[in-house]
Amino acid sequence: MAPDGTTIVTGSIPKHDRIPLAWLLSGVFGGLTAISVLVVLWMGLAGMRITSADLLGARTAAIVDNATEQVDRLLRPIEVQGRWLAAQVASGELNPDDSAQWASTVEAVVSATPQVFAVVTVDPGGTGYIHSDLSDDLIVRDWSRQSEMGEFMARIKAMAPGSIAWGRPLLSRELDPPQPMLILRLPLYRNGDYWGPLMLTVSLSELSRTLVEEAADGTLVPFILYDRKWVLAHPSLVRSGEIRLRPAPADNISVLGGEALTPIEELGDNFLSGLGSAAAVNQRIVAPVPNASILFKEVDETETGYVIREINRYGPRPWVIGTYFDTSIGDDVIERLFGMGIAGGAVFLVSLVIAILLGRRAAKPAQRLAVAANGVQEGDLGETVRLSRTRIYELDLAGQSFNNMVDGLKERERIRDQFGRFVPEAVAAAILAEDGDLTPTTTEATVLFTDIEKFTTVAEGLRPEEVVGLLNEYFSAAVEILERHKGVITQFQGDAILATFNVPARDPQHAANAVSAAVELQRLMAGRTFAGLRLGIRIGVNTGLLVAGNVGAAGRLNYTVHGDAVNLAARLEQVNKEHGTRIIVADSTVHQAPGFPYRELGSVTVRGKENPVVISTVEPSAWGA
Repeated sequence: MAPDGTTIVTGSIPKHDRIPLAWLLSGVFGGLTAISVLVVLWMGLAGMRITSADLLGARTAAIVDNATEQVDRLLRPIEVQGRWLAAQVASGELNPDDSAQWASTVEAVVSATPQVFAVVTVDPGGTGYIHSDLSDDLIVRDWSRQSEMGEFMARIKAMAPGSIAWGRPLLSRELDPPQPMLILRLPLYRNGDYWGPLMLTVSLSELSRTLVEEAADGTLVPFILYDRKWVLAHPSLVRSGEIRLRPAPADNISVLGGEALTPIEELGDNFLSGLGSAAAVNQRIVAPVPNASILFKEVDETETGYVIREINRYGPRPWVIGTYFDTSIGDDVIERLFGMGIAGGAVFLVSLVIAILLGRRAAKPAQRLAVAANGVQEGDLGETVRLSRTRIYELDLAGQSFNNMVDGLKERERIRDQFGRFVPEAVAAAILAEDGDLTPTTTEATVLFTDIEKFTTVAEGLRPEEVVGLLNEYFSAAVEILERHKGVITQFQGDAILATFNVPARDPQHAANAVSAAVELQRLMAGRTFAGLRLGIRIGVNTGLLVAGNVGAAGRLNYTVHGDAVNLAARLEQVNKEHGTRIIVADSTVHQAPGFPYRELGSVTVRGKENPVVISTVEPSAWGA
């Protein structure tokens, strides 16, 4: 029972098998919401892990890339200046024996390249001449007594012109406090002859200051190592305010003097010391970093990750630039997921309440639609079945479509009352378009007239109800064919049918459609029986001018057609008897529908026509006879 008391027909579905729409919508919305929350939580976990790995990979890559860039920015300009000095000497533009010219040029080099703190040359006797920004005066050092000086000079002399070589990092005693430094060595050639060695020295302490900035948040610790054993740069070297020195054997003193760098195991950083035994494993903690290796090692019960990159252009041993981190920094993903779960549960509850409310609200218009549809089924087309507007778009659209359907049904009832049950649909539509007053027209059309052969003889052997049944069966099949070819049944005359093409509905192919309909009618008669009897029909087809319009009394009109074209079609149907044919087509139709297997029969004189009419038949092969 609907809310307004109307009984709703349920058909064969048992009542207990039916689901209220409000429950269905609430269940669907609630279920989709639950699935959505679970999917979002699952994707959130996977997404946060991926995002966390990507972010960690991006951060480590930024540190390694920045440190690599800082190294290149520090050292490559020195290579440029060294090659320039060597080229100037080789071309004769610069004479290192001219102390004034050399000092002026070197001073310019030091000023243009602040990271260069000294330019050193050594004469054949082992005396070193140091131009440094630490002193305004030339610094002279006697290195002739150092046992390694001869080997050092020989290595530089063996270098090809224009080549360069970086030495191993050292700690300079010339600096206060001592600082790690690197020496660029290259041979000087003047006028094609070897002149002597040239060395440019650079302090590496700036690298540690850069790493301090990178390690500001404390989660990622950057470092630069030499040969994986010695510490070139590390935040603790700056934080402690001093450089940690390790005494070196007397025979390991550099040309400029110095001591060995801090070994990695003596820095006091256990996590960095663990790098030596770290190994690569399958992991999802950090995304891959270009041109870098990712290693892991448990240090002091802490899983530690290392991202390192080796570069090999700044000395005889590789530099290792990298950072390490505690892998537990990704544990906050679980906490965020828990928060997402709480938020997701709250969203689910709110969505479920909204789903129930929406389900109930959506069900009301649907219930009204069901009640109204039941009213239409009961034959009620009054205002009681008209649906009001709703804010739900689809239901409002369905309601308005239903109202339009009811209006259409009302209009159809009006058409039925006005034109009767037997008015052809095309005629009814034309009359409706002209508000009930179909204006008589004179137009060219094709007329098809068909009659059953020897029907009187057939009817005499049947009871009246059998005659009516036979005609109804025949007319139903014939009308279906005629209307499919856009023909309009104008009259039923006993067992005859009068059909017109191109009136009242326009049809540019009316002649061809009429002949096609005639052929298909003959195919129908050849292929079936009616009430158990085999029937034959004769058809006449003609094209010409005719008058069409409503004819009859004031209270009862009938749409019909008049004119010679109609009479000639009926006459041609009879002419079939004279030629033993089934279809006769006037020449006026043949000219407009030439695409059929016609056979000309000559001409026939028709009453009311001054000139004979040329006629043709359609070969029986067209319908399979």
